[in-house]
Amino acid sequence: MPPRLHPVLAWLADLVFPIRCILCGVFAHAGKPEYACQKCLHTIAATHPLECIGCNTPSRHGVTCPACSRNGWYVDQLVIATDYEHAAVQKILHAYKYQFVLDLYRPLSHILLKALGALAKNKDLHINQWNPVVVSVPLSPYRLRWRGFDHTALLASAV
Repeated sequence: MPPRLHPVLAWLADLVFPIRCILCGVFAHAGKPEYACQKCLHTIAATHPLECIGCNTPSRHGVTCPACSRNGWYVDQLVIATDYEHAAVQKILHAYKYQFVLDLYRPLSHILLKALGALAKNKDLHINQWNPVVVSVPLSPYRLRWRGFDHTALLASAV
């Protein structure tokens, strides 16, 4: 988890630089900083059709089909949480990765957990049987120095 400021410093920072939702511009409530408000997060559907990673054909559990497995796709299963084409998702990810808004790991992890919960509810993901693993893709040393934090590791640890 990211380091926290002393409460007095956090209060001063909020006073000088108030936190606003990056999607709608509404100011965050005092004591509850949110860069993406709940109203905006509810507009993001946390479901995506399960399909083969190689050929995009529908797949019951997001499993890679046998043909793609033979053709070099070495991922057994891939679950996509939401549609990247959604404008709000693009804006949140861009701010998280390139504007260094570290606290956006919270709403992003919320979207991932919502998608995993929906899959478990629909019995498409059996967490107790399959023992799924959330894996962060390591950053290059250059990107890690440039960004100052590993955004994928932070997100994976929150999930």
